[in-house]
Amino acid sequence: MGQNLTTENITIDDNIESIEPHAFEHNYNMKSVVIGPSVKKIGEFAFDGCSNLESVTIGPNVHIIDMHAFSHCTSLKSIIIGDNVKEIGYSAFSHCDALENVTFGSNLKIIRHAAFRNTSLQNITIGPNIEIIESNVFDNCKSLKCVTIGDNVKKIGFNAFYGCTSLENVTFGNSLELINYHTFGDCTSLKSITIGPGVKTINGRAFENCISLQSVTFGDSVQTINDFAFINCTSLENIIIGPNVQKIGSLAFNGCPSIQNDSLMEQKLTKLSDQTFIKSVENITIEDGIETIESNAFKSNISIKSVVIGSSVKTIKSNAFSGCICLKSVIIGPNVQTIDMNAFSGCTSLKSIIIGDNVEIIDQNAFAFCVSLKDVVIGSKVRIIGHGAFNNCKALSSITFGPSVKTIEPNAFQDCLALSSVTFGPNVQTIDYNAFKGCKSLSSITFGDNVKTIGCHAFKDCTSLQTVTIGSSIKTIRSHAFSGCISLESVTFGDSIETIKANAFSWCIALSSVTFGPNVKTIGEYAFNDCKALSSVTFGPNVKTIGPHAFSDCIALSSVTFGPNIKTIGEYAFQNCKSLQSITIGNSIKMIDDYAFSDCTSLQNVSINCEDHKISSNAFSGCTSLQNVSINCEDHKISSNAFSGCTSLQNVSINCEDHKISSNTFSDCTSLQSN
Repeated sequence: MGQNLTTENITIDDNIESIEPHAFEHNYNMKSVVIGPSVKKIGEFAFDGCSNLESVTIGPNVHIIDMHAFSHCTSLKSIIIGDNVKEIGYSAFSHCDALENVTFGSNLKIIRHAAFRNTSLQNITIGPNIEIIESNVFDNCKSLKCVTIGDNVKKIGFNAFYGCTSLENVTFGNSLELINYHTFGDCTSLKSITIGPGVKTINGRAFENCISLQSVTFGDSVQTINDFAFINCTSLENIIIGPNVQKIGSLAFNGCPSIQNDSLMEQKLTKLSDQTFIKSVENITIEDGIETIESNAFKSNISIKSVVIGSSVKTIKSNAFSGCICLKSVIIGPNVQTIDMNAFSGCTSLKSIIIGDNVEIIDQNAFAFCVSLKDVVIGSKVRIIGHGAFNNCKALSSITFGPSVKTIEPNAFQDCLALSSVTFGPNVQTIDYNAFKGCKSLSSITFGDNVKTIGCHAFKDCTSLQTVTIGSSIKTIRSHAFSGCISLESVTFGDSIETIKANAFSWCIALSSVTFGPNVKTIGEYAFNDCKALSSVTFGPNVKTIGPHAFSDCIALSSVTFGPNIKTIGEYAFQNCKSLQSITIGNSIKMIDDYAFSDCTSLQNVSINCEDHKISSNAFSGCTSLQNVSINCEDHKISSNAFSGCTSLQNVSINCEDHKISSNTFSDCTSLQSN
């Protein structure tokens, strides 16, 4: 109603109890207002945008200054809040660009959201009865230098002093319990802080980007410093933490490269959280009281050189020290039970580690890519060495497994190029896939009697491995377990072995002899493919199946003794065994599959004695030295081209009650005289 008044000086008389919302909004003539003693409430937007208003006297009985009541009064320089005002509303004085001084009345209890945002206030004393300062109340007050917070203030909302770039001094009252998110963020002139005696929690980013902050003293009541609390306080040098701090959150001091003291390490914390300590400290001792080093606590800290982990620590969580490329020495406390995944991965300068006797699990990639790690002592209670735990520890030379280790998980020691000695404890049961793949210096392996499983690729490409002794409990050697072990000369199979899976020993080019135990039943496809030095093979009495390509390209193989129970010789099983001269196959045989002995160019004699069988197509094709074939059976079938191209074949003797010989069975057998 007063927008069009031309009067410069206005007095609200005693008969008016409430100044209604928008009453004088955008009145550009008004310069001063005196609000009489009868007025109890100043309504929302009552004087909003009165850009020439310079002076306001608020009557003694005003209780409420409502939202935006004086916002955008850009000429207003000072205000005295009467003693009966209990609440200053949302944005009540926001964007009063010239406002330099405010005096708060004695009964004020609540200052609402953004009440003084974007003003020119220089000094603030929060009255003795104020209990709540809501969010953004003083944010972006770029001239504010000094703040004193009264003893009854219990809560300061988020962003309350955010962006107060001139703020140098803050005094906290005794009742404040929480410093909220971004409360003092971007206060770039703040140099020192003493946290009040009642504060229990400092929330995330509370002091973010306080780039001039040099020292912080925490009161005795502080229990929690949350995530990112002091992130990017680039000048912070000294920290004194009270005795009751229990948790320091993730990245709490990230980007604080100037921190010099180790007081953070001297507290009775129960947790060290994600990247708490990104700083210049070189030697860290984690004192008693801390039970958990949380994920990422020291991740990628390039300053740390040594760590001593105290006796109270039970868990080192994932990535706790990963990427600490200057870390050389770690002493793990006696009560650590779990070293979690990636805990020390990528610590490229770490040379030795002693794993305490209470550690039970070394988890996935715990020490992976610690390329300088030479010495590891594994404690007596370690049960599991996790997936990739020591993967690519290229300097690691020897490992002795304690008596409790039962499982070596996949990739555990893959590509440990210097690993030359491994001693398996008596209780190791499982060596999983890729466990020692690519350990090029490993020369010998003896498996304990409790090992039951050798996984796929477990020792693949261990190019210096010369001897292997298989334990008495192993039943299956899985695919590619020893493939590419180019120096492997001999293998002794225990009596328990039943199955040798595909490619188990393929490309073991130095392997010269193999003796199978009495219980081997199946030899998988490509199991000994390209074992170019293999000269003799003796199959045990229970071998029933020789898989496809099982011994193909074993060019030195000259002697094969088949057991009495052989039933199937798979396709290409002995293809291109150029030194094989003679074979005798017993009466259990059922199938000699396609190309099984094709291109065995030195093979001269074949004798098959059986009840019934099938010789599949091209089974002996290209055996250019084959001279004599003798088949004695009750029922048999010989498929087409079974002996094609056997240009030296002269004598074929077939004694069968019932037999079928397909066309072209003996095609191109140019020397054949009888059949």
